[in-house]
Amino acid sequence: MQNNTLPSVKGKLDSRELPVFCDKYNKFHAPPEFQRPEAWGKNERKEYLESLLLNRVEGTFTFVDIERCIDRLEKAGMVGTEDHNFLIGEKREGHEYIVLDGNNRLLFMNQLINNEWDFPVGKYYYISDDIDGSLDSFTVRRGKQNFSNLPSRVQKALNNRLCYSSEYMQITGQGMSDVFCNLNKQVAVNAQEFRNAKWVPWADYVREIRSKIGKTLLTRMFKQYITRLRGDEFIVDCLDLVLNAITIDENGEFSYSSINQSSKDNLYLSSWDDFDNEYYFDKFVDLMDYVEKMFQEGILHTNGKLVRTSLIRNIYWMMCNGLETYEEVAIALKCHEEYEDSDEVYESASPLKDPQTFKDACRGTGPDNIEICHMIFQKIITEVEQTLLNDEARRLEGLFTQ
Repeated sequence: MQNNTLPSVKGKLDSRELPVFCDKYNKFHAPPEFQRPEAWGKNERKEYLESLLLNRVEGTFTFVDIERCIDRLEKAGMVGTEDHNFLIGEKREGHEYIVLDGNNRLLFMNQLINNEWDFPVGKYYYISDDIDGSLDSFTVRRGKQNFSNLPSRVQKALNNRLCYSSEYMQITGQGMSDVFCNLNKQVAVNAQEFRNAKWVPWADYVREIRSKIGKTLLTRMFKQYITRLRGDEFIVDCLDLVLNAITIDENGEFSYSSINQSSKDNLYLSSWDDFDNEYYFDKFVDLMDYVEKMFQEGILHTNGKLVRTSLIRNIYWMMCNGLETYEEVAIALKCHEEYEDSDEVYESASPLKDPQTFKDACRGTGPDNIEICHMIFQKIITEVEQTLLNDEARRLEGLFTQ
């Protein structure tokens, strides 16, 4: 819920021609707390360009006026609060506006008018007269593909396109989170993008982990781990598995629950105070280092394919539940692969579920899948311990026989 003592307040809807609009909002920022990362590819850019040309772009850009909001917070006696410090930080970075809706559109429009984007070669149609709707055409040829190369009549038409914006002059961090979520309820924003916008410590924590392991570990599993926050959701899957999906009561009895969107939403709403965040963060860093070393040593190889997320998620659970050293994890990986290659089936406690192989169990995140996976995790950890004991026994035997 939004802070009732300081409601969000925005000004009237405003409109400006495209180049004037881009100039006004030139110093904008899309904080990761309230935005999906830039996700447009060439197809999305071309589609939006065609909408601009045909003057059929709909939707309002939503901004936060940083300076005015700081002033409102200070007048409300909120100096030094998390909300005030957040906006002060944005200002110190040289930002004047926060964009809550329209980040990809604004990035593309700036690229367009600044000749940073090349038009695909081909024939285009555009509305040359906004009043009578006259349709005209032009052709983009190879080597003449940016905005300044367009016929002057086309440049004029695009420059005359109106862009609409609303600006918040008073808003808190929670207010920005609420606005982002409300704006995106009617569009294809996924569950992780909604979680990312929550004004809670878990959202910051997941982004911090992604920043640390993204370029090394997440790229092993995702072609674009930033797109649609796929990497973030993997991190949340790992945390949900370790913290919630497998639990043990005071009598030593295990219980199992699904990893799904509801469970991950609940994770973001759970208590932060009792969570040992440094421990689990460090485990992700160790996981990153170990996986990279296993690639370098040829222990882990995928023949150019992406690593299965279930494998890395399972290794993470075992690292949080007994495995510590690189040697232990390397042995566990080999055991994991052997169990996945086996045709042996295992039964969960549910009488309604058919027996599954470990490989099949890894493909799902229901309670029965989790139960079978946990059964194998325990077997692997035991086998790792036994392997190390056997290696040590052989080492000692060798010393005595020398």
